[in-house]
Amino acid sequence: SAKGEKQREEREGDVKAPVYSWDKRREDIDPANYCFENLNGVTAAKLPGVVGGQSFDIENCKDCVLFVFDHVATLTIDDCVNCTIVVGACKGSVFLRDCEDIRLAVACQQFRSRDCKRVDSFLHCNTQPIIESSVKMRFGCLQMDYDVVTDSKEFGSEPDQLHLSDHFKAAGLSFYNNGWYAIYDFSPVQHSLNYSFLPSTAQISQYIPDDAVASIA
Repeated sequence: SAKGEKQREEREGDVKAPVYSWDKRREDIDPANYCFENLNGVTAAKLPGVVGGQSFDIENCKDCVLFVFDHVATLTIDDCVNCTIVVGACKGSVFLRDCEDIRLAVACQQFRSRDCKRVDSFLHCNTQPIIESSVKMRFGCLQMDYDVVTDSKEFGSEPDQLHLSDHFKAAGLSFYNNGWYAIYDFSPVQHSLNYSFLPSTAQISQYIPDDAVASIA
């Protein structure tokens, strides 16, 4: 009957579309948590739990000191000039492109640079670092740790002090496999090298101003 049909339509109109857990997570995501973009002359930091194993981008930054005290899936650094960048642990690849005068400290599975110049990289790299169309690249062994108090619940139910070793484990990196020195150059030149090695005493901390650390403490 017409009345029954109307009642059925009203009941169907009351039925709400199902809400899935991944839809709720998508709503909670803030894209600003996963990048540093268009920064100039500042110190900025992402504390543990902010990135939480997602991919991270650093783009078009100049004269900055940038910290990511977290583990990331991949790290992409594009079009940056005169920046000091410290990243905890990267599960996959670090891509450095079109950058100059960079100081970088990171533990990663793979490192690749293209069209870069004057980059000092302190690496713990589980594979052979690769450079391409890059010049005056210098490499050293990563020698650092950090101790950051966080209220992130990623590693437990209570606030905790996290170290770089915690993010090594979260990223699935090997402590014992470090090929930071085994550089492969896709675009070598005759009678010269596009890369060299930093002194064994060099550390990323030498490039970080005291006031930069104080500003995020």
